[in-house]
Amino acid sequence: MDNEEQKTDRASSAGAYPAEACSAECLYEIVVEGELDQSWSGWLNGMRVQVQKNASGASFTRLEGIVADQSSLRGILTRIWDLNLELVSVNRMDDPLVNWRKDHE
Repeated sequence: MDNEEQKTDRASSAGAYPAEACSAECLYEIVVEGELDQSWSGWLNGMRVQVQKNASGASFTRLEGIVADQSSLRGILTRIWDLNLELVSVNRMDDPLVNWRKDHE
């Protein structure tokens, strides 16, 4: 088995999405530990910023917004890394983008 076959085999066994799964705009929710204020929204591609606290009082920041493509998602995640924030989760939301846009305009 050559390297390409091994990569393909690992990706399919890990349940990876096919490349076309989000080749256009998708709605994402990204959660990080700590607090970011709304002023970071522009630097994070216009993501909506919401700070929340869990039952123990720890702060988390929830980022939500439309991401143009996988390259844009990678850029946002790199900026989170640049801020030295601990990534909690990245979720592609299944809600239709049309409804999200109506609620956030």
